[in-house]
Amino acid sequence: MGFIVHLTDLHLGAGGAAIAVDDRKVNVIDDGERTSRRDEAETAIKKLMKAFKAAGTSISALVISGDVTVTCSSEGFADLQTFLGDAFGDLLPEASKIVALPGNHDVQWFASTAAERYRSFNDYCVKAGFVTPPLEGLTLPEDMRGWNSSDQHALVNEEEHWAIVPINSAEFSGVRSVLLDDKKRELPDESGLDAIEAILRSDALHSAIFKQLRKSREYDMARVSKKQITAFDRTVERVEKRLTGASKPLLLAALHHHLSPVDEREEIKPFESLSNLGRVRLMLQEREVSMIFHGHKHKSRFFWDSREDASADGRSRNRHDMLVLAVARLEGLGLQRTPSPMSSILRRDPMATT
Repeated sequence: MGFIVHLTDLHLGAGGAAIAVDDRKVNVIDDGERTSRRDEAETAIKKLMKAFKAAGTSISALVISGDVTVTCSSEGFADLQTFLGDAFGDLLPEASKIVALPGNHDVQWFASTAAERYRSFNDYCVKAGFVTPPLEGLTLPEDMRGWNSSDQHALVNEEEHWAIVPINSAEFSGVRSVLLDDKKRELPDESGLDAIEAILRSDALHSAIFKQLRKSREYDMARVSKKQITAFDRTVERVEKRLTGASKPLLLAALHHHLSPVDEREEIKPFESLSNLGRVRLMLQEREVSMIFHGHKHKSRFFWDSREDASADGRSRNRHDMLVLAVARLEGLGLQRTPSPMSSILRRDPMATT
């Protein structure tokens, strides 16, 4: 049995992993001589791969839980395959064993079509043959009644009796609230607002105020859509039909956003967590997901998440325990601690995991 390696928030490209980690005070060396976050991450993974080889260990799956790049940069997406190849070398799993899902930095904000919104992720992850969640407006139709999952939406290991199902939580990242008048009628669209801004352009103060008012309608909303929840259920059903046997298969899931705070830092902003977090946690409970991978918060934390149904007498009903693996971004040699060996867990019955 091999390892499952979990990476997240790679932020490849300019403004992200390309940023140098040194403290340069004088310009006596050029940028090519400086060490970037990407360089440090690649070095750390190479050391880990060397240890894997020495131990005769393989990689059963690689999970990339979102934010491949910064602001949907095509440059960062284009660097993904190079980075993975350089870092993992001949231990890099084939594409069908790489699970990738979009983060809030991997979608085109305020896009008018799904094709535009997911273009880079589709070009560099879906078309690369990675295991990906179905995408709203592309592989998830408006009418879900006839939709069926496919092998690309789950990584199934029949020999070891486990599966990883990715979930898209970035569909609402980069959205604008609709403007309504006092009679609930929709006010001018973006072109109408552009016209108003043009009128105010000669008035610096009011132009600046108007720009801030426009920006106040923009949200980085974490949410799992109703169609995504339906798709997850049908994908799990497909997985369970493949993984028949005496014991229930070990079901793992991955999404970009967190299920609960990973530290004590207060975040004063809209949509700090999934807006439909209760529904998502219920979905994971009903499907008996034993483990979930996520990123987004740039913190490494492994902890148990427990959920149970409410009852009139206060007794526990249908308690569900799930191991949550939150991973920090690629930064410094901390990455050496990031990939987690799953072999001891994957060999156990999910309900007996400790």
